[in-house]
Amino acid sequence: MPILNRVALAGICLLPLSCGAILEEMKLEDQTQITPQQDLDLKFQALTFAAAYDLNMMPFERLVERAGSGQAARIVDEHDITHVHRFSSTKPLPYHIGVGDVLQLSIYVTSRALEPQESVGARSSRVTADGSVLFIETGKLELEGKTLAEARDLVANALIRNGVDPRFQLEVSGFNSQRVSLTYSRTAHNPELAANSTRESAPSGGTFPITETPTSLRDLLVASGIAILNDRVQIVSVTRKGKRYHFPLEHVFKPQSPNYFLTGGDLINIEEFFYHQGRAFLVSEDSESIALEVRPEKRPTLADLLFSGDEQIFSNNAARTKEIYMMRGTRPMQVFHLNAQDPSRLRVATEVELRPDDIVFVSRKPIYSVSELINIINPLAVLARSGS
Repeated sequence: MPILNRVALAGICLLPLSCGAILEEMKLEDQTQITPQQDLDLKFQALTFAAAYDLNMMPFERLVERAGSGQAARIVDEHDITHVHRFSSTKPLPYHIGVGDVLQLSIYVTSRALEPQESVGARSSRVTADGSVLFIETGKLELEGKTLAEARDLVANALIRNGVDPRFQLEVSGFNSQRVSLTYSRTAHNPELAANSTRESAPSGGTFPITETPTSLRDLLVASGIAILNDRVQIVSVTRKGKRYHFPLEHVFKPQSPNYFLTGGDLINIEEFFYHQGRAFLVSEDSESIALEVRPEKRPTLADLLFSGDEQIFSNNAARTKEIYMMRGTRPMQVFHLNAQDPSRLRVATEVELRPDDIVFVSRKPIYSVSELINIINPLAVLARSGS
């Protein structure tokens, strides 16, 4: 047999081996590990503009990071912390006199001269530790815990008993007994997010007096320089007599929200939660996997993911752009097929917003059946489950 014929025959014999290497199915080495995954509920659908619209209408799962022992404990759904637990009553609370307050009593006195003249005598007295005040004209009065209206009734009765002209005015000249405390804490601090923050340092808080004029939570926050920051979730909590009430900061500032009035002893805390950095993944049999950051305020598209990285999918000759699959969810897992062999179809990819834990797979060999595709998706489902 001529040498050229022998070479040709050897090449023909080796050809199936090389094709087998190219068409080798993507799979895990230990098949027992993927057997339990065969019960995945898969729904296949072409990625069209209509499908892209439906995908974008899916709610964005907004996760935030909070303090906890371990990564899993720190990640919670935004809805779990943003529900409103309001006071049972939103009416203004009357001021109650307390220890340390300074009361001023002004008494109108008419002289007995030929031409009667009216004068005003003013005296001040501090509420002592036993809750009482002492004026010469009234004697000792127990006023702690009384409203101003109640205190004025007691003063009027005392003046009448003592034979003093009951024309008087009683006011609080020093509001010292009741204060509210405001603290600003940051329970989750992501360095990357903090670097992009619109505000580097949080207000330090402090203590604020409660006066006869009702003080609303909204007014206090404004006076303290508290502002809404869109790159995080801010929760306001008010602890009153052992009970905790809480609301998102945005809720407090909404025009339709009621005024929440404060009273002495209220403890107010503002807690910040940063948005968790979700990721979408691009998996290819030839190129390195790519993870793309996905956040509520930063929503890349499927096109952004396909053209990410140093080695873009469409610059890889081995990539089979006819077989691009985007997977979302678990029960069921939706699998959207994009045939990008016609470049004009990539327009659809620019319309699809990614969601955290989306997985995009690009094949490098023909896929001949649905069962073959399922065998490829099964290992990727492990990644999807671990990320959710």
